[in-house]
Amino acid sequence: VRRLQRKEIVYAVTTKVQTISSSEEARIRIKSIVQGDIDIGEEVMIKGWAKTVRAQKSLGFMEVHDGSSFSGLQCVFEGEELLSTLKNTSTGTAV
Repeated sequence: VRRLQRKEIVYAVTTKVQTISSSEEARIRIKSIVQGDIDIGEEVMIKGWAKTVRAQKSLGFMEVHDGSSFSGLQCVFEGEELLSTLKNTSTGTAV
């Protein structure tokens, strides 16, 4: 996770898609990330639903909410594999 230049929210940059069972790693609430409780560069797992999904040529964006905060977490996707996965994801999808 790294901070991008925005005023009010922390943004996550996603570089790979992984399937992780819930027993392997505990999820982090988006509220903890937004409040700055997570160190920059720390790898985290979040679970929630896609509020907005936008796929462009070289980047894709998804705002994820989990109910722990009024604000969501915007994930930025790079790479062909991630963009093709993002294009098949719609608003409201559990992620």
